[in-house]
Amino acid sequence: MNTVRGPVSSGATSWSRIVLPGSPPVPARVYLPHGRPVGLLVWAHGGSWQRGSAAEWHHSTAALAAWSGWSVISVDYRLAPRHRHPSAVQDILTALAWACGEAAGLPLAVGGDSAGGTLAASAALAARDRGLPLAAQVL
Repeated sequence: MNTVRGPVSSGATSWSRIVLPGSPPVPARVYLPHGRPVGLLVWAHGGSWQRGSAAEWHHSTAALAAWSGWSVISVDYRLAPRHRHPSAVQDILTALAWACGEAAGLPLAVGGDSAGGTLAASAALAARDRGLPLAAQVL
């Protein structure tokens, strides 16, 4: 896993840019709240399935981590039209599987806004069918 770290001014203690193992590997950013996280949230940004990135949502996802106390994994999922469905959902599922391995007993959730909310809902159904322990959806 490759990481780049840095401070966040919006209340989260730190963030890391990582590449999650998968086929293909999935780039993401992990935002940590102050203190021990109370859960892990895999986040899919909005952007009509064809634009946007974890970097563009940096301040929003950092603020979400700071406000909620949850670690937020913001996924740079593959975008349309270059990548066809279900590529983006598969990227969210890769992040969920990775987060499940990192959770250490903490609750796991998936969420997103706009198109990301649709991806999160689709991933939640697939995660349920695969037996991943989702505690919540944030849509």
